[in-house]
Amino acid sequence: MCFSEKLSREDRECIRREWREMGLGGIIDTKTRKIIMEEAELYDDMVVTDLEDTYEGLVFKSLSLLLYAVSKVPSARIIGKIDEDVMFFPDLFTSLIDQGVIEADGNNIYGYKVEAGAPASKDYGAIKASKTSYGCPKYPEFLAGPIYLMTRTAAQGVVKATRHRNFLVSEDTLITGILADDIGAKRVQLPYLHMFPDTPRDKKERLLAWHTKLENDHYLRFFEQWKGNL
Repeated sequence: MCFSEKLSREDRECIRREWREMGLGGIIDTKTRKIIMEEAELYDDMVVTDLEDTYEGLVFKSLSLLLYAVSKVPSARIIGKIDEDVMFFPDLFTSLIDQGVIEADGNNIYGYKVEAGAPASKDYGAIKASKTSYGCPKYPEFLAGPIYLMTRTAAQGVVKATRHRNFLVSEDTLITGILADDIGAKRVQLPYLHMFPDTPRDKKERLLAWHTKLENDHYLRFFEQWKGNL
């Protein structure tokens, strides 16, 4: 998870309630440092960085997450980057590992595939690739930025490969596209993903993650209603 200064304490508590059973935390970048440091000490589930919280800086924040995980958390076998506006169901995640759908070994990155061929000149969010930042006219296949997971081997490879690349492209195309190609990582489509505005409707449907605009009480209410669909 990547927390940002744009999140209120209520937002963060919603995410904590979602993840508490797994004992997982995230990275946070904020200017309200005193409050955040007190909160980090209280919950012991955040890593505080000094990165500026901008869209252009997201690639550095995401790479910081990977670097922290591979260097400071030796027990981490699957490392995930999950945005705060993604509702994630840890129970189904562990079930997919048990079933072998998600493998902790190997050089794999899991998420929502975006086909190869997107023009590198296209403006993704606030970032448009330039000829000096990426030499090819089109991006390779990559995984959508709101959520992706990778094995420890893939994360280590991505971190090492950054020394050979310019960062002036969007985060998901760089990490799960360009750098993933550099290290020969396999991109795997995850099941049960709903990307905005693909709203799940059937309550019998299984949900691993949903990119959603729901907030606070509405977010938690939906999470409680759907978390039993394993």
